[in-house]
Amino acid sequence: MFDQRDFYNFYPDVDGAYSLEYQYKSDNKKHLLQCVLNSESVDGEADTGERFEAVSIYLGDSKITIGTECDFDDDSISIYGFDGTLLKNGIEIYIYENTGEKDFSFGVAWLLSCNDDNEIQTWFGADNSM
Repeated sequence: MFDQRDFYNFYPDVDGAYSLEYQYKSDNKKHLLQCVLNSESVDGEADTGERFEAVSIYLGDSKITIGTECDFDDDSISIYGFDGTLLKNGIEIYIYENTGEKDFSFGVAWLLSCNDDNEIQTWFGADNSM
């Protein structure tokens, strides 16, 4: 079992990390689910990997990464039952009428002092599958 002490052994510079969970109960309607920084002044960049969609946002010397398990492409609806897009301030998930009950998860990790040697740690820290 991977616990909090293990996390900080692997990612020692990460100042914080959260897993944000949403338990969706199908009501056969379309919904929009977002995990975003509520700020007009951020401009994130795509920071994706295999089956991991993420956006990384730099604020001065700090970095925050928001991610979710998925591949936003033509097959995401048939594979995952939902689709989404990366925004400049986070992630947006499109839940469709035929999406079944599902647990959605966003990982969020940040560094207050980001540099070339430690910046990858937020990407791994935001990946809930790790």
